[in-house]
Amino acid sequence: MKQAESGRPADQQPWLGHLAGLKGIACLLVMAGHYAGIYLHAQTFVPPIPVIDRLSRFSASLFDEGYWLYLFFVVSGYLVAKSRVETGRDLLVRCVSRFLRLALPILFSCGVIWLIDRTVGFHAADTATLFQSAWLQNCYTEACSLKDVLLSPFTVLLLGESRLNAPYWVLRSMLLSSLLIYLLKYLCARLKASGHEALTFSALALITLGAYALDPIITACLAGMMLSLYENSGIWKTPCFAVWALILVRALYLFPVTIRPVLFFAALILLIPRVPPLNRLFSSKLFQFLGRMSWGIYSFHWPLTCSAGALAMLGLSARTGLKAAYGLAFLLVLLLTLVLSFCFYHTFERLAAVCTRKVSRLLQRALKVPDPS
Repeated sequence: MKQAESGRPADQQPWLGHLAGLKGIACLLVMAGHYAGIYLHAQTFVPPIPVIDRLSRFSASLFDEGYWLYLFFVVSGYLVAKSRVETGRDLLVRCVSRFLRLALPILFSCGVIWLIDRTVGFHAADTATLFQSAWLQNCYTEACSLKDVLLSPFTVLLLGESRLNAPYWVLRSMLLSSLLIYLLKYLCARLKASGHEALTFSALALITLGAYALDPIITACLAGMMLSLYENSGIWKTPCFAVWALILVRALYLFPVTIRPVLFFAALILLIPRVPPLNRLFSSKLFQFLGRMSWGIYSFHWPLTCSAGALAMLGLSARTGLKAAYGLAFLLVLLLTLVLSFCFYHTFERLAAVCTRKVSRLLQRALKVPDPS
């Protein structure tokens, strides 16, 4: 779910290559987890699929789409924290820009999903004739309207709801996290200017841990912020960091297990650039491509699963059997998702970036804020 963090078009961002690779892998694993959930949450599915059964027993997190979402959250916080926020005017410009950077792609992608509904239609409920899985069949039970499309940025970002795409529920928390990060950066600029780096680190660590009681997504984004702010700092070698490292290790026994992927992915972001073979792998052209397509893959894989994927299962099951139809439908959904994501990236996503950049510059001029670019 990559958006431009400085108002530039998405493909001109100077962010680290391995982050794109991580997001590319994560978006595919989220897609695989959602699709595997159709089978894993089914009450009836005959014949069974031994490969999925074995893999899910081998690693419970492999098909847990929620687990891989935490990678998006940590990376998002990391990138948002790269923005310059030194004055109150900077803070206002960043908050408005961040809302637009999410709201416009949501609006455009929901429009595409509405067109999918009007052309192919959603057939998730129809698969009940083949197997019983509320995971799939409870989706898109009501028709979507243009009103839903127009209101989607507000219902998603303000209410955390979306009739057009259920996976968008996380975007409200990600927006709140971004606004909180901008505010913390503004406050930190004053504390760090006075030389209280250890105090600043301790305050941010307390806020990051305390945010877990409010929303684990916010904690994951704040963990990414911590990495971004201090990755080149000497704070990692100080007694202050040693104390907090001990607290974090102890916290594993006190917090729910969902804190573990946050720490794992945070460590992964730090590790990969320091291991050249891994860095080359995650920075390869394939993973860069997947990283750029991550917004589209996340946005369209589930609507396509419930439309073309469900229709393919219904049409193929009589010829190939349910298990083969399930696999072929996945390949179809994967292909359509990549094609649609590619088209969306080069049209609507770039348009959203351009519109956001222009609004940001107008606001900067009105507030007389220097343009950092």
